[in-house]
Amino acid sequence: MGTDAAFDMVSRLSKGAVDRQNWQSFIKIIRERYQNNDLVEVKHNSIVFKAGEHPLLPFESHKFLRFSSKVSGSHAEGVEEYINTVNRVAKVSFGSRVRYWNEAFEEWSFYNWQEVNDSFDSYEQPDEPEIPTTIAQYVFGTDPISELNLQLFDIQSVPGKGKGLIARLNIAKGKSSVETPAPEEGFGGTKSFPTTVKNWLPETGRKCFDARSCEYYVYSGVTDGWRQRRRQCPCG
Repeated sequence: MGTDAAFDMVSRLSKGAVDRQNWQSFIKIIRERYQNNDLVEVKHNSIVFKAGEHPLLPFESHKFLRFSSKVSGSHAEGVEEYINTVNRVAKVSFGSRVRYWNEAFEEWSFYNWQEVNDSFDSYEQPDEPEIPTTIAQYVFGTDPISELNLQLFDIQSVPGKGKGLIARLNIAKGKSSVETPAPEEGFGGTKSFPTTVKNWLPETGRKCFDARSCEYYVYSGVTDGWRQRRRQCPCG
């Protein structure tokens, strides 16, 4: 069956600017190193090394999990040198995230082959463009507001307006702050502020959004939007 040698990227790279830039620099080094090598071909979405099992490097960093091939057998000539060289360059760029392994030395992979084969399939399927909603997501490929489930609003007093929802963080344009079904029919034939908002708030603030005893909002159509109404509020 042959012996596999490879390196895995652990943890996998993100879509963030830092990982993307590092990967682009890595790919540039590889392309320059092998620009006159007929067995290294630059394709539309990847670089293919035409030796052994034809290991690949994708141009989209977040899709990469493994660079590997059988390094024993009649069809493996020269491929182990490619793997070792690309591994050394990757270690300079990504340090300890690069995990080399070789079955000949009883070293084993980090990812299972199903995960790796799925990643290979994705190389030829470009992702839909994404617009980062935070600076952290742009730079690091993660959105700490969503991942940590941070509360976006506080209930605070608004001079002359009673209680209101005040943003605690910078909220990107277009970001969905509260998801709710369509408002139900409410007072005076208008549509009342969705009860989902009340349920979404911390328990200590929910009574302040009871339409029977406190401030609430009504929807007056596309032109006028949400309008404020006020009743006596037990929490001030």
